[in-house]
Amino acid sequence: ATQDLLFWDAQSGGYYSTPDPASPDADPSIRIRIKDDYDGAEPTASSVSAANLLRLADLLPVRHPQPAEAETAVSYDGAAAAATAPLSYEEAAVRTLSAFLGRLTQAPLAVPALCCAAHTFSKKPLRQ
Repeated sequence: ATQDLLFWDAQSGGYYSTPDPASPDADPSIRIRIKDDYDGAEPTASSVSAANLLRLADLLPVRHPQPAEAETAVSYDGAAAAATAPLSYEEAAVRTLSAFLGRLTQAPLAVPALCCAAHTFSKKPLRQ
């Protein structure tokens, strides 16, 4: 829930590596938001998040909003709405994978952790 509020890219899916500059958790010295598409020594935020969301989707098919989300739920279309339920874990994972579809198909060796998440999605149900 907090991860979505701080890092989710509502416009194109996926997760930024830094929080929204407008949030109180943002570091004022960081002036740009990066959404990496290369898993180097550390996997990207989107790669880790996609894998975690797929695991959560397997464990908890229905995503219940947390108390803090009831006040400001993320609608995933760029707007915050009090009555909008958050995307299911699987839907958020699919939007994340879709955001990097070009990179996955053109240069899969650049995003091995995201490839693992895509494999997990394609081979469900998968018990871990």
